[in-house]
This record gives sequence, C-alpha cells and structure tokens, in this order.
Amino acid sequence: MDGDQDGAGAFVRALLAPVLAVLGVTVVLTALYVWVGPDRSTDVLSAREAPSTSTEAESTRSASAATPAPSSPPASSPSPSTTSPSPSRSESSEEPDPDRPQVVVLNQSGGAGLAQEVADRVREAGWDVFKTGNFQGTVRTTTVYHPAGMRADARELARDLPGDPRVLERFSNLSDSRLTIVLTDDYGS
Repeated sequence: MDGDQDGAGAFVRALLAPVLAVLGVTVVLTALYVWVGPDRSTDVLSAREAPSTSTEAESTRSASAATPAPSSPPASSPSPSTTSPSPSRSESSEEPDPDRPQVVVLNQSGGAGLAQEVADRVREAGWDVFKTGNFQGTVRTTTVYHPAGMRADARELARDLPGDPRVLERFSNLSDSRLTIVLTDDYGS
C-alpha cells in the first residue's frame, strides 16, 4: 500500500510544477492585458467592431433596412459601428460650447447619410460631434441617450432635433462620457 501512495505522490508532484507554471503565465498575461489593454470606456465601439468603410456602411444599411426592429432594446449589447471622429466644423453658425458634452450620432434607420445630416444640424446648434456611424441594434424610436448626470444636456440636445425624440440613460456599450443619438425611421416625426 505504501508503494502505491509513494507512486501517486510522485505523480502529483510531477504534475504540480507544470500546472502551476501554466497558471502563473495565465495570471501574468491576464494582468498585462488588463493593465495595458485598450480603454473603450468612452468609446461606442464594441470590442469586435472596426471603423466602417463606405462599402461596409452601404451593406450594413441594406441589411438593417431589411430586418424589422423589435419594440424594445435588446438584452445583449447592440453593435454600433462608427466612422472616425467627424472633421472639425466648417461654415456653421455657432462654435461648440466647451461646457457641453460631445455627441455621437448613430443611424439605425434605412436612410443613407442620415447620421451625417443630423450631425451637421447638431453642429449648427452649437454641439461638438465626436463621431457618426451606423447602429446595429433594436432601438424602437429615435432616442438621445445620456450618461448618468447628463440628463439636462440630453434634454437640451433633444430640443435641437425635430420631432420629439425620447431621452433615456445610456445602456451597455454606449459612451459613458458623451451623449449618443440613435436615429430610427421615425426621425423628425
């Protein structure tokens, strides 16, 4: 019986060193990723998204136009795809107010170019547009989303838009430092 225990003990000791080495390497790599990894806390891009090109944007619009949107936001994270930050304003009537938060404009509607059109309108009202892009979620009506503590700014932004967009607190992967407009087919109604 003692021979069996010594054999089992030797086997466990032989496996213990490689298992601990693998575990140690995993802990170190995870810590490095957390410490050095990308900070997307102020960005609406999800980890699997890349900036869209015009061809990709056209196919995205076609796909989203063909799929009807459910009446409430999804339980899982929506997939916004964004373009690079918008160029600085040209020929607008007002300079952005530095005390206002920046704005992200995302198009979920079937209308091509609507995000850029709304971004221009928002700039003319004195807001600084950070990004425009497409939204692959299921928002049922045009909405201005805001981070905690920015409801008053979101209401002010909603007043600068046609129709009566709703104002709600942000969810999941929307920016936690910027206002986000998600445009749907009812924009301006």
